[in-house]
Amino acid sequence: GDVVAIFGDVTVEGKGTGDVVSILGDIEITDGAIVNGEVVTVLGSLDQHDNANVRGQTVVVGGARNLVGVPLVSKFGSGLFNAIAKIVSFIVGTLAILLIIYFLPDRMRKSSDFVFGSFMKSFGVGILSIVFGGVVMAIIAVILSITIIGIPVAILIILSYVALIIMGYFTSSLALGRVVARKLNVGSDSLFIKGFIGFFLLSVPGLLSAVMFLNPVFFGASLLRGIGVLINVIAAFAGTGAFIVSKAGLHEHMDRPKLPEQGRS
Repeated sequence: GDVVAIFGDVTVEGKGTGDVVSILGDIEITDGAIVNGEVVTVLGSLDQHDNANVRGQTVVVGGARNLVGVPLVSKFGSGLFNAIAKIVSFIVGTLAILLIIYFLPDRMRKSSDFVFGSFMKSFGVGILSIVFGGVVMAIIAVILSITIIGIPVAILIILSYVALIIMGYFTSSLALGRVVARKLNVGSDSLFIKGFIGFFLLSVPGLLSAVMFLNPVFFGASLLRGIGVLINVIAAFAGTGAFIVSKAGLHEHMDRPKLPEQGRS
């Protein structure tokens, strides 16, 4: 019958009588393999051998599983290419957070108030939303992806889930930047500056570990990478929870003095 994988890869070495679908994973169809149905990969890659036989349509939606600044599985290589990829990801992430702050300054400010103002609540809501919400999303996506017609809806659900995590991560970045700016007495009320500061600080461990590929002692890079993943996971959980608790920045946090400025960019 059909073969469906979520957050996993599929390797076809024999004959499949139905469709083969992978969401956030790669599909490999080896030499001599046969697939009678469709082959669909969403945010993954398709590696089909020349002698493989796919009798239905092949659909590839997206081709990269690395999300800028978000601690998910990445297939970027190592060494110089990995360092360049990290730097490019940081630049893209910086532009993204600045654009979001530009269009939603008040909502981002209000959401960021909840990160440290109600940290435990935000962190708990974030865990529930990302972990259990991800399970529910995956189940729904699997059901919808069984048919070609349902794949666009499944893609929309996945993208909405990813967008929520990204908004949460940027919310934590802004909250961290505001606190650090207050501690360092940065004489500016610009949310752009504070958002950049927070995003840069969260990205530092990953950037440093990436540029240490020339260092023969790999333990330091591995340690930094591990610390970076841990910090980014905490930021994603807390920020996502704060974004949800604040109802996407529609609600003010009652204990406003915990974060300093009232200005907008």
